[in-house]
Order: sequence, then C-alpha cells, then structure tokens
Amino acid sequence: MTPLKKFLIKFYGFDMQRYDNNKELLFEYLSDNMPTIAQTYALKLASLTDEDMYSLDKTILAQAENDISELMLEMETQKPSDPVAAVQFEYETAVEYVQCILENTLLRGESSGYNKNGHIGKQSVSGYTCMGQLLDEQYNEAYFTIGTDAASTEFNAQDDDTYKEFMVENQNIFTDQLGDLDGNYYYLEFAKVSHDEKWQKVLTAQHRMTALNTSFSSAYTAAKVYYNLKVTPSKCYNGLIVLKNTTPTNLLD
Repeated sequence: MTPLKKFLIKFYGFDMQRYDNNKELLFEYLSDNMPTIAQTYALKLASLTDEDMYSLDKTILAQAENDISELMLEMETQKPSDPVAAVQFEYETAVEYVQCILENTLLRGESSGYNKNGHIGKQSVSGYTCMGQLLDEQYNEAYFTIGTDAASTEFNAQDDDTYKEFMVENQNIFTDQLGDLDGNYYYLEFAKVSHDEKWQKVLTAQHRMTALNTSFSSAYTAAKVYYNLKVTPSKCYNGLIVLKNTTPTNLLD
C-alpha cells in the first residue's frame, strides 16, 4: 500500500440520461453558429425534457430519434472549415451533446437496454452486463478501473425534491487497514500484491463495500443493505482507494 500522489484527474461520464442541460448547451452553440438549424430543431425536440422523459410516448420517441439523426447530418454539412483547434472543439462538443440526447432517447425506447449504462466495474454485482464489462471486453488490459470505499462517508444526495447531507459508515478488511496510517487514505494496486497469498485471499473474496446513488433517504441509513453491495474486488477492479472519511461536495446554484 502506498500513499496517493497528486495528479490530474479528468472525468468522462456516461450517465447521459438527461435532456435539459444537453439541449441548453447544444442550442447555445447552434444559435451562435447555425441559427437556422437551431430554430428548426428547437421546435422538433421541444417535447424532450427531464420532467417528461419518463412518460414519453413511443411514437414521440421514434420521431425524436429520426429528428436527432437528421440534426446530426445537417450539422455535418455545416461543419466549420476553420482549422483552429478551439473552433473544432466547440463543434465536436456540440455533436457530443446531440449524441447524448440520442442516447437518452434510445434509452427510453423499448429496446434501450438500460442496464448497459451501468457502472465502471469489470463485472456487475447486480447480475446485468454493465458498462465496465463492455469496456473491459473491448479494451482488455488497457481498461484500468479503480474502486473506492470509505470507513465514513459524508455526501450530498437527493431526498424527495431537495438535496441533503447524509453520513454512512462501513467496516471491512480494507477499512481496517486505515488504523495503521497517518493519512486519510491509501491506494492498493492489485498487480503489486499478485504474489502475496494473504492479499489474494482477500481480493478474491466478497466484501461489503459502500455503494451510493444520486437519490438517498434518511430511512436507508438504518439498514446497510441500502448502501452496501457485496463485491469481489479482483473481479471488478485493478485497484482500490480506501479513505477514512469523505466530506460532501459543495453544491452550486
């Protein structure tokens, strides 16, 4: 186990199942650069909102899928020829917003395969083919995934219509190692203990690890089944960050 070093972290998400923010940023770009397209498709995609996305009719979803595909083609015909990297980046980012809108539309359809948008673990602990497994199958050893756990986790989560701060605790063999450390966390890279028999027994066994979601309730804190999952670390991750405690994110208005 070695302390973590400071390094740059970039986050790339695949929870694309939202409309409002993607549409807002997309149409900001289109209004500035492709105003005719912006006006046409603002009307065509008006029904796609976060508030209504769980009740959208299949007919609406099918039409939206066609409209979004047409939007992609029209944007391609007006792709900026300016070689400046910043200009190209803005265009490519806008295309990504369209892709996210399309993915969410497909997600709402009957053949969406919602669970394929799962977590980063190389194997799901809930019985479905998760995103991490798909990435692992495609990239093999190039896909390196790091799990996390904490003895005490303070966090923000949505409870009804508001965000609140919650705190949960967890204890397992990984959090037990924290007592010997001066710092708040450690990082365990599994490859570096591959010849250690004791660690291999630990990593190939199931452990209760903290698993939280955007939504939470005060009632959940009474039973760990609501925020703990049985995980076999060696099957899911290449490494593990374990913390003594975490602090909540700062929510921005």
